[in-house]
Amino acid sequence: PPLGGQGPPPRIIGRGTEEENAPFRDHAPEVDEDEEDDDPNKESWARWCATVMFLIALWWAAAVFITVVLKETVGSPGLHAPGPFPYPLALTAMVNGVTAPVSALIAIAFQKKNTQRAKMKTSETLKLLLIGCLQGAELGCNNKAIEFLPVSQKTMLHSTFVLFVMISARMWGLERIGGLRLVAATLIIGGGALQSANHSRREASGAYSEEETEELMNGAFLMCMAMLLGSQRWVLIQVVVQRSPPSSALGQMSKLQYTAWILPVAGFFCFILALVFEQPFLTKEHLSHPILLAALPAIGASVTVLTLAELAVVRRTSAVAMQVLATLHQIPIVVVSAFVFHEHVSGLSIGGFALCISAAFVYSLARRRDKRQADAKQQHIAVNGIEDR
Repeated sequence: PPLGGQGPPPRIIGRGTEEENAPFRDHAPEVDEDEEDDDPNKESWARWCATVMFLIALWWAAAVFITVVLKETVGSPGLHAPGPFPYPLALTAMVNGVTAPVSALIAIAFQKKNTQRAKMKTSETLKLLLIGCLQGAELGCNNKAIEFLPVSQKTMLHSTFVLFVMISARMWGLERIGGLRLVAATLIIGGGALQSANHSRREASGAYSEEETEELMNGAFLMCMAMLLGSQRWVLIQVVVQRSPPSSALGQMSKLQYTAWILPVAGFFCFILALVFEQPFLTKEHLSHPILLAALPAIGASVTVLTLAELAVVRRTSAVAMQVLATLHQIPIVVVSAFVFHEHVSGLSIGGFALCISAAFVYSLARRRDKRQADAKQQHIAVNGIEDR
């Protein structure tokens, strides 16, 4: 969901990028087309469209609501007035504490009955703990950046996350660098250059004071750290999923079950970070602030709605459609935040943002092509019994 979602910007609930959702077994079982056409209860095309549009609107509205409430609660010294609870690490830990049990209950509710589950091994538990710690550190850096950056700039900066993912995947030997990925990398570099040029031009014109410039640089550094940590988490998830046998506990895990395991770990890690860097939040005055008491259940409920809407969209469409929608949902966040917080968004920034969005589409296309080639190769081996050399 996003604090700027995951895949797409990471969210409090720990949904990473949209690319990492595909390996988890969230999808409805495939139905034979002829059998589906004969189903008298089949949903009409108009109803299907209306349902999907409603789910997308619900998903995006929840994402925007979370972003606005978080920014209003945390605030941003220098660029905006400090909020009533200027401790993003502590707020993230608290929201995880609210959403973790809810996610566990949802996972239990959606779990198929009479299904034998493999027992979790110690090595598998350690892998989940490592992913949770990486996610906690990622969320900590990502949410701490809200304290220094306007939401629109933060979201635009996070649109370069695909480049971190591509580099990390190549370094770990998960993906090759082909023509489409080179095009995506070029688009991201161009988009980043335009956004940097806009910042340099505004700084040269005196739009930022020295203090504001320092805060922007701190925010940019935190975002880069968040994207670096997020890309390593993404790689680790891919490795775990690809190398886990279907009969293992991790191999049988759905996204909801994964979330139920990871949230408590990420939340506890953020709590430790809050104790180190934001210890003043422990005062009774801060913890009993009416804004905080209202924000916690509001964000927690929105995160739950957002997660369920995302899963419903995936089940009714496809993983590819989910990737496209997850990329596009950054646009309403930028538009609404710029309107609500009166943030300046220049033409150069919009152009750079558009290039990065386009790069995400190109990267999704490259991953889809790789999957088709891998499926064709497996089919060839199954038919011929031997792999081509």
